[in-house]
Amino acid sequence: MGLLSRWNRVLVLLVVGQLGLSGLLLGQGSLRFLTPERDEAGGVVLKLHTEVGQQYRVESSSDLSEWVLWSEFVASEGVSIVETENSSERSFEFFRATQIDNPSQVELDANRAKWEAIGWKNYRLRIDVLEFIPEEVSQGIITVENGFVSDVDLPLSEGDFFGFRFNYPLAIEGLFDRLQNALDQDPVQFRVTYHPDFGFPVEAFIDYDERIADEENGFRVLMLGPTRVEEPLSFELADDPFRIQSTSLDGNFLNVEVEYGGGCRGHLFALMDLMPGVFAESEPPRPVLALRHDSHEDLCKALVRETRSFDLSPLAVSATRTYGSPIPMILEFGDPSVSILYTPAGTREFLVGRATSQAWVGGVQGSGSGIDYRFKLTLVSDGIPPIDQVWIGKRLFEATVQLPAGKTSETVAVGDSVDVVCNFRRVPVFADLPFESEIVDWREEPPVSDDAPEYDGAALIRYEASDGPQELVIPSIEALPDLFFP
Repeated sequence: MGLLSRWNRVLVLLVVGQLGLSGLLLGQGSLRFLTPERDEAGGVVLKLHTEVGQQYRVESSSDLSEWVLWSEFVASEGVSIVETENSSERSFEFFRATQIDNPSQVELDANRAKWEAIGWKNYRLRIDVLEFIPEEVSQGIITVENGFVSDVDLPLSEGDFFGFRFNYPLAIEGLFDRLQNALDQDPVQFRVTYHPDFGFPVEAFIDYDERIADEENGFRVLMLGPTRVEEPLSFELADDPFRIQSTSLDGNFLNVEVEYGGGCRGHLFALMDLMPGVFAESEPPRPVLALRHDSHEDLCKALVRETRSFDLSPLAVSATRTYGSPIPMILEFGDPSVSILYTPAGTREFLVGRATSQAWVGGVQGSGSGIDYRFKLTLVSDGIPPIDQVWIGKRLFEATVQLPAGKTSETVAVGDSVDVVCNFRRVPVFADLPFESEIVDWREEPPVSDDAPEYDGAALIRYEASDGPQELVIPSIEALPDLFFP
């Protein structure tokens, strides 16, 4: 259902600025503009026929394509006055008015669209749950990769609670879906505050039935920032004070140790490529970078020191498009600035991304246990070369390549990320027969091979390039927290 279907009526008024005051009045039923007038200052006074108690939105445009919110109000009279600025310097100006039948739905749709326009797919969130639950599972740090949740950390847990018990293991899109589901149930209270620039919900409270105690739920969200280099936004990020204590490179990841005042809220850090595709002339060249910090108005006085990591693959992809290959570059940012030489890690076809392993245990009798391995690779050439072998240690695994949402093997291009996934499962045997389960597509753990290749790393991916066999070494594999499926 589109936006307009949730609005009662739409009408447009054309005001001719330099040529005088005239208009094209369109309307249906009671919602319509009356004849516009000039005030003494030269501005236009718009009179809108309204219904007392109804909510209205007035927007303006110069081209009937891009509309800007002018005012939003609840009518207290049958005729509402909307004052505009002096429009004598503008040749044309358009206004439209809308009666909003479901303000919460319109607000949710508008902010979801605002977030989608941001385009971030790799980031970290802190979500605090406002429900009657144990404190240990009331806060989660969510890592999102390619738009999907890849990790949930519970900073208040001492290890006795598992990630599946956290009620909001969601990306921003999942939070919007949760709100939409609540709104569809017509709750008695639906209070949501959205971020003015990003659009995501920063706080929500929902009460489905005022006669039932303790069924209310809600959450608070803090954006901790993107985990990759990102392009400039349509608005300015905050630039609160901080200090860079040290920097280091780990393959295509930049680790920045930062120090700042606060301690009560999660802080946002974002490494921005201010001029994508543009490199300052030097040897090696330099992208134009800035590290931004938003303290989220944290007024606490503790001195916090932590390390933030950023995937530099977008810079290597940008260099590939500019110079034909992912060449070395100098990274400079901060005040005072730091400088570090970055040499993209990978081959002509792939950049090495995050590599993880996650052990799991099934609570259903016979479901067994296993480990899932995931290697995230960024393409620096069009198409995906066939992957022949994946070695983890001295074990040869069968691999599956997962493509980005909406992509096929024919449409993937430079800059896209793919996941190479391997897994195995140990199945207990009772009376010489295994109890099978549908929890995962399982494979038995491969045996140790005497013919395993020699390589300096945690894993080796062999693939077939256009000019022959190639090898990609994965330096290390990060172990994620164990999962338990009840």
